[in-house]
Amino acid sequence: MQKNRTIRPLYKALLILVVMCCAACQDEVEPIPAFVTVAPFTLTTDAAEEGYPSINLPDAWAYADSIFLGGFGINRPFPVLEEGITQLEIFPGFRDNGIKAAPDIYPFYTTVKVNVDLKPGEIDTIYPQIKYRSGLAFPLRDNFDFSTVMESDLDSDPETKLELNQSEAIYGPSCGKITLSKDHSKVQVACNFILSDLPTTGQAVYLELDYKTDVRFAVGVLGYIPSSGAQSIDVVYVNPKDNWNKIYVNLSEVLHLSQLDDYKIYLAAIYTGDAAVDEKQNIYVDNLKVVYFN
Repeated sequence: MQKNRTIRPLYKALLILVVMCCAACQDEVEPIPAFVTVAPFTLTTDAAEEGYPSINLPDAWAYADSIFLGGFGINRPFPVLEEGITQLEIFPGFRDNGIKAAPDIYPFYTTVKVNVDLKPGEIDTIYPQIKYRSGLAFPLRDNFDFSTVMESDLDSDPETKLELNQSEAIYGPSCGKITLSKDHSKVQVACNFILSDLPTTGQAVYLELDYKTDVRFAVGVLGYIPSSGAQSIDVVYVNPKDNWNKIYVNLSEVLHLSQLDDYKIYLAAIYTGDAAVDEKQNIYVDNLKVVYFN
């Protein structure tokens, strides 16, 4: 019986402690965050060296005083628990190879740093203006304005070629156009010169391209093998799109695995239209460029 009398006061003490802790928890007030919205990015370029300023950046990756907050959609407010003057750093977010499930920070654009006086419950909007980073190489750049380098015919059909088109241009006076039909059903065109200095170390190398298309087409690299000639490697397949879109094609892995000295960039497609009515299928491209850190 002595044992029971000792335990009961202990239970009472523990019960009191639990009640006190619960009361303290109820007294705690949840902090009210400030909110930040990132407006669409604006890119400024040196057109002569870097091409036209087209972008496709649906996300913003944010840091507050060097603390990572996450990736957020453009024009979508996100919470920040900091208060007062806070340095926000915004990184431009893209979709690798145009894949929605592959969001990432595009490595070749600058970031935006801005000091914001954050206040709980209030929304601040950032209007990010970016440029290409310094130290970049653009070994292939085609604006399709008055001529094109994408004129090397790899399909042996002279009718399936890339021509200049003025009526559908999104930048400058013209864009590139490829037309397929039932009688001319296959195309593969490449740049008309060899790219001999593309990095094969695994570092970031991207091909940027604006396009709209009636038919799926491939973006690939033609690797030159000394002992056996050229080999075509499709890197990504671009699906039909009614309106102009931009894609960032990741060449890094293909270049790293192939380990060759010489390459060309190509576009390729096969006709999938209605042959019974001789339906034409068109591919429009613009602002093609290959970029990496020099």
